[in-house]
Amino acid sequence: MRAPKPKPQFCKNNHDTLITGRDKEGRCVVCRKEWYARRAREVLTGERIVKNTKQFCPRNHDTFICGRDKQGKCRICSRILSENWNRENPEAKAEYSAEYRATHKEEIKIGQKEWRDEHKDVVKHYSLQYSYKITLAQYNELLLRQNNLCLGCLRPQSEFEKAFCVDHDHSCCPGEKSCGKCIRGLLCGPCNRVLGQANDNIGILRRLADYVEVFTKASLNRKVGIIDQWNEELLAALKELSSPL
Repeated sequence: MRAPKPKPQFCKNNHDTLITGRDKEGRCVVCRKEWYARRAREVLTGERIVKNTKQFCPRNHDTFICGRDKQGKCRICSRILSENWNRENPEAKAEYSAEYRATHKEEIKIGQKEWRDEHKDVVKHYSLQYSYKITLAQYNELLLRQNNLCLGCLRPQSEFEKAFCVDHDHSCCPGEKSCGKCIRGLLCGPCNRVLGQANDNIGILRRLADYVEVFTKASLNRKVGIIDQWNEELLAALKELSSPL
């Protein structure tokens, strides 16, 4: 049996094919890429009109760049045909979409989660715009002005897993959404919840601060029940706290 003829190490353009490699047809990979690039430039500049080849679709789209779908059709042409059909058949499109969503719930849920994980900045941007009428850039600017610290407890953002909450004046915009003009600053989750539970009532917050201060100054013995150590001075201070502001 005659041995196969060895292929030369260097191609016609003097490329070392032992380094660059050869394709399935035995052609130099570098030469093949240069040929396709030159062919694409000729088509784009109008020097050559190519039809019905493997590289170009009937509408002259370079499928080596835009790609082909599962049926082997040009992706750009398929998208154009799909958009035209959707525009001409809105009822059929709505029916097909509803049926697809009903039969592919898990796939859609997984796909949405993967997209959100890959585009966290985009999700954060639109969430801020929807709820507070600010952009992600404005949020980052607020955080920078605060030196990355919560305005309540002065702890840095790095100590929290979740991003700081946007705090706004609820007397202007009741509820979770804001008009964007009544934003006060950024707070960590615990500080934001404290304000929310107190309904931004300054009297309640001051009274709570005074309440904690009274017991802190009392220097009570922790080994004995605190209630057993209430004296006249402590009772007078608590009574003063109980009086309305």
